[in-house]
Amino acid sequence: NTQVQDSFNAPKFWILLVFAAWLLGYLFFEKKFDLRLKHFEKSKISFLILVGIYLFSIFLSIFNAENIKVAIVGENFRRNGGLSYFSLLIFLVISARFVTFVETKTIFKWILFTNFFVTSYAFIQITGRDWVKWSDSKAVITTLGNTNFAGSALALFSIASFGLIFNSEFSFIWRMLSLISTFLTPISLVKTNARQGL
Repeated sequence: NTQVQDSFNAPKFWILLVFAAWLLGYLFFEKKFDLRLKHFEKSKISFLILVGIYLFSIFLSIFNAENIKVAIVGENFRRNGGLSYFSLLIFLVISARFVTFVETKTIFKWILFTNFFVTSYAFIQITGRDWVKWSDSKAVITTLGNTNFAGSALALFSIASFGLIFNSEFSFIWRMLSLISTFLTPISLVKTNARQGL
């Protein structure tokens, strides 16, 4: 629908709902997944209790909201409604159920790779060599569309990069790349002038 008020965020909201619904179906129909507490370790039981508390707080906030519709879908389909938080909760449970430590290492490597790509493009913009004619040519938005998104993403990337420096599970090369990234990312971050990142 091209007539939605926020045509940038609405599609992301719809995609989130579709994937969350698919994952929820997989979660309940996957034979290996058993919700009976006796099969869970203490840490997993604690996790399920926290999930339950969070789910209860979502429903509580929806029913106590001034506008129920906005509380459920969010303002202009932005990702701040109860449906969005419930969908993200499904992603959390799926991750806790299926993601192993080995896969986490792969995820961190992809984060580092993405950080290098985004930060490199930020330096291209900082030096005024960007070949794309953005509406605000002086803003450092990297590949993320606006300065706020860029600042937030770079802040998260810098935290992940800093953590990898001290992780002995990664090779010396990956840790050195993390060290370089930890020094370069804040430079780009400051240039975005985004309060979220700073």
